[in-house]
Amino acid sequence: MNELNQLYYGDNLEILRYDVKNPGKFLIENESVDVIYIDPPFNSDRDYNVIYESDGHDAAAQVKAFSDTWSLIGVEDLESIIEKEQIRYANIQQAYDVFKKLLRDGDRYDRSMYAYLINMALRISELHRKLKPSGTFFLHCDTTAAKYLQILLDCVFGQGNFLNEIIWHYQTGGTSKHWFSRKHDNIYFYAKNIKKHFFAPEKIKISRTPEVLKRISSGIESATRSKGEFKLPHDVLIIPAINSMAKERMGYPTQKPLELLRTLLKATCPMAGDKMKDGSTAQTNGRVLDAFCGCGTTIAAAQEMGMSWIGIDITYLAVDLILKQRLLPQYYGLNEDLTNYKESLNKLKKDVFLYGIPKDLESAKALVEVGKLRKEFEKWAVLSVGGVPQDKLGADGGVDGVFYVNETQKERVKGYVSVKSGVVSVKDVRDFESALNFKNSPIGIFITLEEATKPMLEFIQSLKSFDSAWYGKIPKITLIQVRDIIENPNTIPPYIRSVLKQSKNISTPKNATFDDEFYDDEGGD
Repeated sequence: MNELNQLYYGDNLEILRYDVKNPGKFLIENESVDVIYIDPPFNSDRDYNVIYESDGHDAAAQVKAFSDTWSLIGVEDLESIIEKEQIRYANIQQAYDVFKKLLRDGDRYDRSMYAYLINMALRISELHRKLKPSGTFFLHCDTTAAKYLQILLDCVFGQGNFLNEIIWHYQTGGTSKHWFSRKHDNIYFYAKNIKKHFFAPEKIKISRTPEVLKRISSGIESATRSKGEFKLPHDVLIIPAINSMAKERMGYPTQKPLELLRTLLKATCPMAGDKMKDGSTAQTNGRVLDAFCGCGTTIAAAQEMGMSWIGIDITYLAVDLILKQRLLPQYYGLNEDLTNYKESLNKLKKDVFLYGIPKDLESAKALVEVGKLRKEFEKWAVLSVGGVPQDKLGADGGVDGVFYVNETQKERVKGYVSVKSGVVSVKDVRDFESALNFKNSPIGIFITLEEATKPMLEFIQSLKSFDSAWYGKIPKITLIQVRDIIENPNTIPPYIRSVLKQSKNISTPKNATFDDEFYDDEGGD
């Protein structure tokens, strides 16, 4: 078993199913994980965006993190997997048949929900395999698909292994005149085997309310059945959502507070010395897996508490945030200007197994050849040079990202990035230069997977440089080849201003509590 922490960039289904380079083997061994937490897209028919710093000069830069919209495109392939591998996926067959009759072929036709559930069914089945017999599983969702997801989870884990429907209650803005305000998420909590699972609620005891403490201190036996200052938690968690001013806020869509993950993991992930249900003692700290790890809140919580972890995400933007905004600056000494990125990354690689991030030209080209990951290749390239990925806006010369150059403490110049993964010629560079002129931008970066041609280099050299107040002459177009990015991970030109917000180390907030009001006068621990 790989003892390192592991960060995977790619489709979690493929990563969970097998190791493509070693047929018959798994990238993540079966029965090797103590706790799985997933917070998948909710099928809410929304596009989510990461917000970057704008310094107040213009609207906040936005880049789409993922599109939470599911369709039947590709679902036929997933249906084929389920039907051809009926033994492997026996635990989802009943749910699959129900969803197909109800949502694909029946009167309640909903192809988006059906596609979402088939995608989730295969992934949850594979995740179940990764859990140790003593392991536990959390699925975080909202009400959009909750009723269907619980049916699916009952099929995979068995109804007898259901532990809780945890309610995460939060206060956020907005109310409705048509229904009660929706201020909670559901977290379904299952054991792989209820007779063996690890659970230590005493690790997350909470203070009783002042009223109950007052009754206890009165010494009147009939005033309360409660004893002691602390009590065991209940299944309603009141933990503040991340607001716009929170220090831990990274701008990532659906980011959950660290304290929520700390609470869940602390109670369910065994640490060295903990007693297990079978009477044995845990010899090492447990392992946590998040297959939709986003900006890495689960990873951050596990890392700070000394647990080992595995994270998977299909967007390079998420992987980049985890590396540059969480792990490298907090644990491996990455400077804010990223000048020691290569050194920090080499230190991290001693502790973390990285998978899927292009390490050579062949793997970069392989990423491009996978149609659904071509856009991720572009994001990887843009982020690698310090830019912010952007969706293409029509015939604009192939603009894929933006970056900023500081001119004074209050002023900056906006530049653009173009990424080309196919055959390139001087025409592509000319088109990009025209796009820069159209956008009134004096500078740009042109990234190419293939080798630049001599006419391309000659054209770039013929262009008038930009006179920067701080950096002197900057070429109008800086050409960077993917080979350069791979051979030197710190390919960010010195004049580019870092626009990503760094998440700081966050101490446990004192106002994070379980719901005391609902259970004020209960006895027990």
